[in-house]
Amino acid sequence: MEDPRRMTWGLALTLVALCGCSRLTGYGRSGWPPPTARGSGEGVPADTVIRGTVTAVDPDEGIVVLDVGKRQGVKRDTAFLVHRQGRYVGTVIADALFDNLASARYSRDMRTDPRAGDRVTSQVVGRQ
Repeated sequence: MEDPRRMTWGLALTLVALCGCSRLTGYGRSGWPPPTARGSGEGVPADTVIRGTVTAVDPDEGIVVLDVGKRQGVKRDTAFLVHRQGRYVGTVIADALFDNLASARYSRDMRTDPRAGDRVTSQVVGRQ
């Protein structure tokens, strides 16, 4: 039988994606997603910086939910730097993708557990 924690996390992610948060799913709110986020993610330049926020965390499983997904150009195995108040927390790797939502797993360099509200970027911003 499958681990109950994994089943609970999967159920929670499904509920958020389907009915829990119109900001993440893009349903139920006129004007969302914004024009820059509409589309399929196809044709998004590889050097585009994707910025988002951690919306949920399961530290036991090492998984986070991000408020960006396929429409913003996220692809499986996209690496995101997690930062809190300008300080580096670690890196997460996109795993399961939805239109405006992605789950990501912790990488080995996590300094501390991410928290809901932490910011993520797909690459270092402001450095050449």
